[in-house]
Amino acid sequence: MSRELYEQQIRIVPLTLERSSLLPKHAQQCLFWEFDSQIGSQIGGGPDARFEKEAWLSSVLLQWGTCGQLAIAGEDEGARGVGQICYAPPSMVSRAGEFPTAPVSPDAVLVTYAGVDDGHDFEDVAQRLLLASIADLARRGVRAVEAFGREEAADADGATRRCVNQTDFFKNAGFTVAAEHHHYPRLRLELGGTGLLWRASVEEALAKLVEDARMRPLLVGSPS
Repeated sequence: MSRELYEQQIRIVPLTLERSSLLPKHAQQCLFWEFDSQIGSQIGGGPDARFEKEAWLSSVLLQWGTCGQLAIAGEDEGARGVGQICYAPPSMVSRAGEFPTAPVSPDAVLVTYAGVDDGHDFEDVAQRLLLASIADLARRGVRAVEAFGREEAADADGATRRCVNQTDFFKNAGFTVAAEHHHYPRLRLELGGTGLLWRASVEEALAKLVEDARMRPLLVGSPS
């Protein structure tokens, strides 16, 4: 099977607690966004981090609803996650307050970051994850989405480089700079935008989500 065909068969589904076991290994243990830097470093990695990640997901899902999208390759018992994106109200994302361009606007939901496993086309999979997120939030009546970007000049450690997407990733999706910074600008996308290309992309993503939900066989262990 060609890589292009394989990538086309990757599907995007909402991230649920039941599907959290399909998250890529790094995402299962990464607490960069969920806790402030001090608490996150105290928890460390391994089973404790995985437990805290599931607890955070459970809390956000219960209080607010869907808070992420998952890119899945394979079917049934062979299904595995190859990428993910998370989003939530900024009050539920402790690390957000540590960025120099904080706070996130009170009318916006924060997209934390899109991660894609090595060996897959980041641009393609991450864009699909972001579009699915925007479609979900638009459908729920959210007014705006914001994100923190990372400029190439940023002197970032390994965790920050991995967990903060480059600024251009968001700009290419139509985000504009809401707060300038030479390392970590804050970007914003108005979900009531009237741009034809933006609206067409969101409408296409919405239609795809509905069609996938209607046609796709259920994953083993996924909710009905």
